[in-house]
Order: sequence, then C-alpha cells, then structure tokens
Amino acid sequence: MKRTWFLCLATAAFVVTTASAFAAPRAPKANKEEMRVLLQRVTRLATVGGQKLTKAERKQITVAAHVEYAIRAFARQEGVKASSAEIDRQLHEWNLSPRAGDPREASSYDVQEQALALRDVAEARVLFVKLAQKAGSPQKAYQAIIEEHVAQLPNVTFSVKDLGRMVPALIGAAGGGTAFLGGGGASGHAAPGSDQGAAGGAESSGGGSPRGDAMSLLGQALAPKPGPLAHTLEKTAKEFDGNPDHLPLIYPNSAAAR
Repeated sequence: MKRTWFLCLATAAFVVTTASAFAAPRAPKANKEEMRVLLQRVTRLATVGGQKLTKAERKQITVAAHVEYAIRAFARQEGVKASSAEIDRQLHEWNLSPRAGDPREASSYDVQEQALALRDVAEARVLFVKLAQKAGSPQKAYQAIIEEHVAQLPNVTFSVKDLGRMVPALIGAAGGGTAFLGGGGASGHAAPGSDQGAAGGAESSGGGSPRGDAMSLLGQALAPKPGPLAHTLEKTAKEFDGNPDHLPLIYPNSAAAR
C-alpha cells in the first residue's frame, strides 16, 4: 500500500513540476536577444579596465541590465521615446565627450560597444524621467515598471532534490502519522509552507484525511514561486528614493561620482 502511495506522490510531483514549467512566463526570442545584448553592454560599463568581478558585482550588473530592459519595455508599452538629441544631451550632462557616446567614431568593436552601452544607459535615464512625469512621481513609475517586468520573469519550481527530502514525511502522513502533519503528540516539523496549528486542528476535529492533507501540502510546496531576482528587483522598488540618478543602473563614473 505504501509503495502504491509513493508512486502516486511521485506521479503528482512530476505532473505539478511539468505543468509549472510550461506555465512559467517565457519572453519571446527577440526579447531574450535584447536582454542578452544589454547584459553584455552593462557588463562592459562595469568592467572598464578588465578587473575581475565579485559575486556582489555580478549581481549588481544583472539587476542593472534587467532594470534597463524593464524601463525600455515599459516605455515602448506606454509609447514613450527618447530622441538622439535627448540622449546626446544626457551624455553631455555626464561630462562625456560626444565621441565617447558615438559608435560611428569607434576605432574598434570594443570601443563601439562601449559607446552603445553609454547610449543605452543614457536612453534608459531619459525614458525614466519621461515615464515619471507621466505617472505623476518617480516612485510610482518605478514601481509600475518593476511590477510589469517581474510578472514576465519565470517562476522557480520545487526541485527534485527537495522533493526527495519530503518523501519520507509524506509517506508518514499518508499512513496517518502525525510527524508530518503536526497533530497531537507530533515530534517533527511541518512541511515548508504548511500551517502546523491548522493542520493539527483539522486532524483533531475529524476534518480532512491524512492523505488529503499530504497532497494539499505537496501542492503548496511544488507551486511555482518568484525567484531571487524577482525579490531583489521588488526590493529596489521599495528602496528607491525617487532620484533618477539613484536608479540601480550602471552609470558612467562621472555620473556615479555626483
């Protein structure tokens, strides 16, 4: 009987995990390509001189690239554009020479990509200022931008390794044990995402069956959840003070020093 229940659990886990993978939002190929190019260019801005990046710096670059992309995507959605003259003006405000931000003046591929990276981040700042004016405040604009982008990010699903750790407890729950469900006399811990007190109350009052509770808890554990990047981006929205120069972008050194 336990073997049959174990097979049921394994099948349910496979179905939930597979369904979650298919249900996760996926960006069109064109968007993935734009994101890839932006990530490369942001990395160029952050690694002038070729220094080795730390883990924290790599995370900062990833966040900056996503914020830059999110601003551009939201601006397209809102019909907001930045002209070449506005981008040139922003580069001038950063005390950069016209040549530094002009890919046509580049003497090599690296210099060309550096110039395009500068124009990308200048464009993102110009677009953000316009979106802030349209939204009524910088904070409202940034919150809307991040919410829209996070909604497009793929969710994180429960790993097979984590599922393996849960199997013994799930089998115990299916057999009427209390270690997993947190009923009277339980000595173990409830599964992640479960409410130990609520589970115990349901059992003592003759509510749902142990197997039903186990499947419910399994479903909660395997449900897709926002990943670490989504949480980090949401945190930047909470901490943003409204100053466009304090956006989590990689600005040129002359701008970052101000």
